[in-house]
Amino acid sequence: MAATDKETIKNLAENGHIITAKEVADIDKAEKALTGNDHTVKNGLAATAQSMHDKQQTFLKTEADLKRKPESDITKDDAKELQTAEARLLGHRPPAGSAAATFQSIADKNEAAHQREDASIEGRKETAVKADQNASTNEKEDAPAKDSGVSEKKEAATPHQDEVVSAKSDPSTAKITDSFEKKDDATVSEATEITKKKTEITKEMDEIIKKKDEIAKEMKEVEKRMDEILDS
Repeated sequence: MAATDKETIKNLAENGHIITAKEVADIDKAEKALTGNDHTVKNGLAATAQSMHDKQQTFLKTEADLKRKPESDITKDDAKELQTAEARLLGHRPPAGSAAATFQSIADKNEAAHQREDASIEGRKETAVKADQNASTNEKEDAPAKDSGVSEKKEAATPHQDEVVSAKSDPSTAKITDSFEKKDDATVSEATEITKKKTEITKEMDEIIKKKDEIAKEMKEVEKRMDEILDS
C-alpha cells in the first residue's frame, strides 16, 4: 500500500482494502525515517493507519461472528453492534446496502416474526384461561341446581316436621289412622277367607265331576249287560 496521506489510507479502508499489520509497520518505518524520530508521530500517517487497521479488524471480526450465527438468531443488538463498528470505520453512518444495513434488515424481520409468535402464544393462553373460567362458572351454576334437585327429593320423601308433630298431637288424626289400619287388616282377612272358600268349592266341584263320570261309566256297563241279555 503506497499511501502518502491520511485521507488516502481512509479511502483505501472504506473501499475494501484490508490494512495489514505489515503495512502499518512499513508506514511507521517510512515516517520515522522521514521525520528522524524514533517514535510514532501522534496523529501522523502511521498512527492513522494503525487506527484504521484496528477499526477494520473490529468490524471484520464482528461481521464474521454474525455470519456464523443462524440467520434466524440475528437480533437487533447484533445489528447495532455491527453498525457501530462499521460507523467507526467509515466515520459516518453506514449507507444502504452496507453490511450493517443488511444485518439490520434481517434483525427487523426476526423481531417481527418473534412478535407474531409471542402474540399467537398469548392469544392461545388467553383462550385457554377464558375456557377454564367458563368451565368453572358453568360448574358453579350447575352445582346449586343439583343441590336443589336433591333437596326437593329429600323434602318429597321426608314428611315435614310440622306434619309429624300435627299427626302425633291431634287425637282425631290418630283415631282415623287406627281406623284405616283396622280396615286394611279386615280386608286382608276377608280376602283370605274368600280364597279359602273358593278353593273348597273348586275341590267339591271336582268331586262331583268325578262321581258323574263314575255314574256314566256304570250306566254304560248296565246298558251293555242289558244288550247281552236281550241278544241271548
